Amino acid sequence: MSQKGAIKKQIQVGLLVIVSIILMLIGLSYLKGYSVVSRTTMLTAYFPEVKGLKAGDQVLLKGYQVGQVHRLSFDAQRKQIAVQFWVRNNIKLPKNSYVEIVEKDFLGTMALSIHLGDEKNFLQDGDTIHGTLAAGTFETIKNEIIPVKDQILKLLITIEPAIKGIRQLLGDSAQMTQMRHHIHATTAQLQKLSKQLTQLSQQLQNLLTDFRKDWRTLHPELQATLKNVHHLSDSLKQTLPPLMRSLQATSNQLHLLLDSLNHGSGTASKFLHDPQLYNNLTKSVESLDKLLIELRLHPERFVHFSLFGRKDKEKKKKKHKP
Repeated sequence: MSQKGAIKKQIQVGLLVIVSIILMLIGLSYLKGYSVVSRTTMLTAYFPEVKGLKAGDQVLLKGYQVGQVHRLSFDAQRKQIAVQFWVRNNIKLPKNSYVEIVEKDFLGTMALSIHLGDEKNFLQDGDTIHGTLAAGTFETIKNEIIPVKDQILKLLITIEPAIKGIRQLLGDSAQMTQMRHHIHATTAQLQKLSKQLTQLSQQLQNLLTDFRKDWRTLHPELQATLKNVHHLSDSLKQTLPPLMRSLQATSNQLHLLLDSLNHGSGTASKFLHDPQLYNNLTKSVESLDKLLIELRLHPERFVHFSLFGRKDKEKKKKKHKP
């Protein structure tokens, strides 16, 4: 029995090791950007450079994520970077489609963007798709400034022979000398403008680099602040409903009290709405006021006081008898 128990434990340990290895492989595949849950189509694109693209970056179709970058490797024969990525199996890509490495946001996060073709035949698992590079934010600004600079240099080159021809034609007169000075001053200003454009281009590049560094530092703090705001919102969601119910109950009670005062039959309601009660109360107050005035002016009419008691009363009675 002990030998059978040992064999059983060994089998259980072996099964546990196999399951652990399978789970580890599934986890590694997921971390590398390969979907292990849904069926996918694996494609490969070649690029002369990847501009910071890495495994796990998103694959977008019209801004919507349909896949993920699986692996990057260097192809010695093509002398290019091979980018393997997968898309969901329900996404059908025509064979003349192509992918482009783009900046997902202003911070330099890279992604693959799919541009659909119009062929009726679709790419299959393991096929190669054409890859191109999109111009970044700074490259776009630089491409707009460089043509202006080139045009200014061409203008300078064009003006210089014209100046020499005018000088040979008219000689070195005073007017021509003044004109030449003006042209030289204009040329100097144009050269200065060209240098300023070059410096501006460099400053823009440095500014974008510094901003990306600062944003990477501030991004965790902003996320923490947003989490705190979210927690505060959840707390308010739990606190406000009881408070609103309490306010509603108080409002209902106040409404019943006012309704009772307006339409009820109690003393307060009669006092507010019965004019006869109000008039009687007013008359009673007036009578009481007159009584108090009479008591103050003629107290003897209401109070009889004597040091000798009943004898004085009897003498007064005898005096009044005939």
